[in-house]
Amino acid sequence: MFDMNKNIQEELDRIENFNKILGEYLGYIGEPCCNCGRYRVQKFSSGALVCEKCCTDQNTKVGYENEYGTYLELCF
Repeated sequence: MFDMNKNIQEELDRIENFNKILGEYLGYIGEPCCNCGRYRVQKFSSGALVCEKCCTDQNTKVGYENEYGTYLELCF
């Protein structure tokens, strides 16, 4: 049987876990994105550097993701 409350809670838990791994937002780094060239690269306490506009992880040069999802999927 479909349990809406359970599904909502599971999604909220997934988002929370995604953000725990990404870490605390520390601000913009003042450097252009390696993909789109915009100066919207954000730094997180995990060490991740992610472009706010195109979601590219500056270290791997692809969209940021961890075991709980992708930046594009969970941050917009």
